[in-house]
Amino acid sequence: MLKDRGLKMRSIQGGYMDLKNNVDKVIKDAKDYGVSYVMCAWIDHDGDNFDITNAKEATDVFNKAGKRLQDEGITLVYHAHGYEFRNYDDGSLFDYMATNAEYFGFEMDVYWMQHGGANPMVLLNKYPDKFKLMHLKDMEQGMVGNDTGHADVETNVTLGTGQIDIDGLIKRAKELGIEYLFIEDESSRSVKQIPMSVKYVKGL
Repeated sequence: MLKDRGLKMRSIQGGYMDLKNNVDKVIKDAKDYGVSYVMCAWIDHDGDNFDITNAKEATDVFNKAGKRLQDEGITLVYHAHGYEFRNYDDGSLFDYMATNAEYFGFEMDVYWMQHGGANPMVLLNKYPDKFKLMHLKDMEQGMVGNDTGHADVETNVTLGTGQIDIDGLIKRAKELGIEYLFIEDESSRSVKQIPMSVKYVKGL
């Protein structure tokens, strides 16, 4: 169906448990779709209990799987959702993961970074070589985030109308050579909003 429509996949999702226990399946899926990136969007954990033990295990899982994928010409990236920004030592759990990421990188979802209490621009500048992909998703004005990794999808608004510095982040992403920036909108208004977001990005 993708070929019929002249579309090419750039990235697929690899489930955390598959990356942990069945990397061969992830590699096969990636090759079947002809992608150069595999993205993991969630680290399995118990309720809201995400701590350094989880972060260390995930970093080990991603490094081991990332090495296997790298050997096949595929880049593994992790998409943080906010709970990774809980305090740890002099920084956060994310800082631990980024500092110890040897065979994987990150896909920055600017919405979830900010929702989790981080500053997306600060992180881009702090780890300029770690971010390989980006999700462009704006957050409605006045919304206050948290570190649970959960939020109401109706807070997804047209790019450029929310509280996130989409313009500045796109500019910095291009300077850093981030290869693909994906527009993401999970709201019930996505069919209306996405064309407006595309227009906004093209107008920058």
